[in-house]
Amino acid sequence: MLRLRNGEDGAFTEIVALYERLVLNFAYRYLGDSRKAEDIAQETFVRVYRARHRWKPEAGFRTWLLTIVTRLCLNELRARKREKKVLKFLPEDQARDFWANAVDRKGLSPDENALVRERAELVR
Repeated sequence: MLRLRNGEDGAFTEIVALYERLVLNFAYRYLGDSRKAEDIAQETFVRVYRARHRWKPEAGFRTWLLTIVTRLCLNELRARKREKKVLKFLPEDQARDFWANAVDRKGLSPDENALVRERAELVR
């Protein structure tokens, strides 16, 4: 990072090569979406490059990098909450089939509900 801060642009390529996998995995664990994790990783490295002159050697680079990733992920999660959900209307026959095959979780016991949630999490 010192080399990058001092104007050696080739150092940026080395930083990306060293930390790309870490940043991608970290973002994926937060978001659970590989495409969003790739976007966050790209934005992270753009921000690292833009902030190269503000980085202080006293600060640990890895900690600083993961702080950037964390903030971007939290922003993404906040944006998801604000996002309006649009329901797609189905033709009547498809809607009937959908509701006929839907799982009625209200009829499940608390134990069964817990198992359904656990399976969904494992699949995720």
